[in-house]
Amino acid sequence: MEEHKRNIRETALVDIFPFWEELASTDKELLLNRIVHKEYAAGVTIKQPSEECGGVLLVISGRLRAYFTGEEGREITLYRLSARDLCILTASCTLSNITLQMAIETEVRTSLYQISSATWEDISSRNAAVSRFSMAVITKRFADVMWVLDQMISKNLGQRIASFLVEQSVLSDSDTLYLTHEAIAHNLGTSREVISRLLKYYEADGVISQKRGVITILDRSKLLK
Repeated sequence: MEEHKRNIRETALVDIFPFWEELASTDKELLLNRIVHKEYAAGVTIKQPSEECGGVLLVISGRLRAYFTGEEGREITLYRLSARDLCILTASCTLSNITLQMAIETEVRTSLYQISSATWEDISSRNAAVSRFSMAVITKRFADVMWVLDQMISKNLGQRIASFLVEQSVLSDSDTLYLTHEAIAHNLGTSREVISRLLKYYEADGVISQKRGVITILDRSKLLK
């Protein structure tokens, strides 16, 4: 049983880490022995803003949401992680002069591997390929955050709602979205009342239909415009 689990872990790491073959055999063993598999139900907060060293997260299946909570308690989604995505910002204690007050929660049932910050830092210190990979992942995550900031600055809320609905449709591969107005408000950092008012406008315009907890996209091209 343990050998089977080990083979599954190694297959996942070979598939996702482009630097795997460049690692020394001792570092491969270190990763395989210290990586931890975890399963979470939907809606579980797996990292609080106060936690800097949650470790490196490698998503196997499911989806995670990283978000920031403002002073008024409103949440702003920074980025999402799906299968084969990696988050190193959850191990921000290994990053010089970077402190990230963000939380991470599961949006659906999620399976992931976690590598401790100490283990990742230890291996990175001996392998330039791992350091380069880390920087590429960090750069991508910061690009995601900058995109969110650009959306907030350059687009009105109606456009942001439309973008969010399209994004959710792509993620779920369906035009039927199981979303509450409260959930949309949390993602976009606004109030439920404002979301409800704008969705009623979209509904009256024939772009969507909605009932409690369910939004159906009726005219995708109009929503994209």
